[in-house]
Amino acid sequence: MRAIALKMLAFLALALLGTTALAGAGTPHITPELIAESAVAPGGKITLAVLMRPSPGWHGYWINPGDAGQPLMVEWSLPKGASVGALQFPVPGTLLVSGLMNHVYEHDYAVLAELKVPATAAPGSTIQVNGKARWLACTDKICVPEDADLALTVTVGQPAQRDARFDGWRAALPAPLGSAAHFAIAGNTVRVAVPLPAAVKLDDPHLFVATDSVVDYAAPQVFSRTGDTLVVELPRGKFEPVPMRLCLFKKTPEAAAKALAAAKRASAKNKRRTDPRTLAGAGHIALLTSFGRDELTAEKVGALYRVRWQVELAFKRLKSILRMDRLPAKDPQLARAWLYAHLLVALLLEETLAPLGAASP
Repeated sequence: MRAIALKMLAFLALALLGTTALAGAGTPHITPELIAESAVAPGGKITLAVLMRPSPGWHGYWINPGDAGQPLMVEWSLPKGASVGALQFPVPGTLLVSGLMNHVYEHDYAVLAELKVPATAAPGSTIQVNGKARWLACTDKICVPEDADLALTVTVGQPAQRDARFDGWRAALPAPLGSAAHFAIAGNTVRVAVPLPAAVKLDDPHLFVATDSVVDYAAPQVFSRTGDTLVVELPRGKFEPVPMRLCLFKKTPEAAAKALAAAKRASAKNKRRTDPRTLAGAGHIALLTSFGRDELTAEKVGALYRVRWQVELAFKRLKSILRMDRLPAKDPQLARAWLYAHLLVALLLEETLAPLGAASP
C-alpha cells in the first residue's frame, strides 16, 4: 500500500512539474554578459568585461559589499598558458536599509579583468574563455544567490576594431591618486588623508573602504580640508574577534584511502606534484567551531557536522537536481504550483535517500 501511495504521489508531482514548465525557464534578476574589448595579439593582453544588468528594483554589490551582500565572483576555465587578472569593480553607490550600509549598483555596471594569452597562440586562431560566475542579487526586501556560465571566444590577431563601451567602463573605475594616501588609527577613529588639490570641488563625498571589518559603514563620515589634503574621519568597525577551536578527526581506513586517491587523481589531472600536506590531511577531517570545550565535546561537534552535512546535501538536491534556486514563473498561482510540485518531489527524494543518512561526509 505504501509503495502504491508513493507511486501516486510521484505521478501527481510529475504532472504538476509538466504544468508549471509552461511558465518558461527561470531568468536571473541580474543578467551577466562576458565581452572582450578587441582581438588579442599572441602573448598580448586585452580587457574583458562582465556586464551586469540588474532588473528594475534589484541591485548587485561592490567588492566590499558593506554590512551585507556578496559581490560578483568568477571561477575561470582557460586554455593552457592563458590567465585572467583580478576583477576591477567600478565605484559603487550607497544604500542604507534598516540601519545597514550596503555598497551597491542599482544600474548596469561592468566589472573588468585583464586577459593574457600565451605567446604560442597562433594568429587567426581563437581562445575560448569560460567562467562560472556567482553573485547576490537583492531588493530592499529579499536577496537571491544567482549564478551563470560565462563563455566567450576571443580571436588571436592584431587588435583592429575595439568596443568603444570600454572607455566608459574604465572611466567608472576608481581613479588612481597622484600620490599615496595615508591613514592612522587613534582609539575608535580611523583617520585617512587623501591627496586631492583644493581646487577640486566635492559635493557629496563618501569614502568606500575595500578592506572588510575596518570601519563602521553606516556611521557618518566627517570630511575636512588641510590644503591639498582631504581628511576623512570614520568610526572603527564594531567587530569583535570570535575565538575559534579546531577539532581533528581521523577518517576510517576506507574513507582515508578514497580521499587519498582523489587527491592523487586531481594532481595528475592538473599535471602537478601532490603537496605532502594534502597527502597527510587526506586521512583526517578538520572542523572549525566557535563552541568552547565546556559547551560541546569534540565528539558532539563531529555529530553536529554530520547533521549539518545532511542539511547541505538536502539543499544541494533542491538547487542542483530540482533547480529550486530561482522561480521560473512570475504569476503567483503558477509560482505556487511550481513550488508545491518541487517540494513534493523533494519529499519523495528524501524518502528514497533516507537509508543513506548515516553515510560519512
